[in-house]
Amino acid sequence: MSRFISLFLLLPAMIGCSQNKSNIAPKTATEGERAVEQAFTRLQADIAALQEKKQRVDDPIWDLLAPESQADAEREAKVVKAAYAKLADKDKANLAKKLALSAKELADMTGKQYVKSQPFLDKYQKVPESKLGKITITGEKATLEFVQPDKTTVTVNLTRHKSAEGQPLLDKWRFNLEIPQAPK
Repeated sequence: MSRFISLFLLLPAMIGCSQNKSNIAPKTATEGERAVEQAFTRLQADIAALQEKKQRVDDPIWDLLAPESQADAEREAKVVKAAYAKLADKDKANLAKKLALSAKELADMTGKQYVKSQPFLDKYQKVPESKLGKITITGEKATLEFVQPDKTTVTVNLTRHKSAEGQPLLDKWRFNLEIPQAPK
């Protein structure tokens, strides 16, 4: 009988504890947030691969850039290409070393090649080890915050672009990344 009374007295406390826990629902990511997270994960992997010189053939990062960033990269590529054409052979080798690109890549420089260059990789070198923070989506725009290994919080903007039927969600979001200036 005393067990029954003890159980009867403890039951309300146990119910109260379990009810408090169930009132706090974890935030679930929306489809859009998951797509932005996938795009960021892909950007991290692509930058890491370029840093390790594993990917030089295709244009993985280019595909993740918004048209504005692509246009900026094209402008910087034209600056590099024009400067490279005017240099003496010795200076061409120095520029190739500075940009970590081949002579052929510099002679035929495009925006796609510029985002594989050392200035771009230097600017975004901490992205692969960064931790995803807050994602905010407003219509066709998104803001993503990530925390770099040194605890610096970086905010980048993304734009949603129309995708063809059957493309994965991550192909809908493009990063508006600042393109570093070409070395002088």
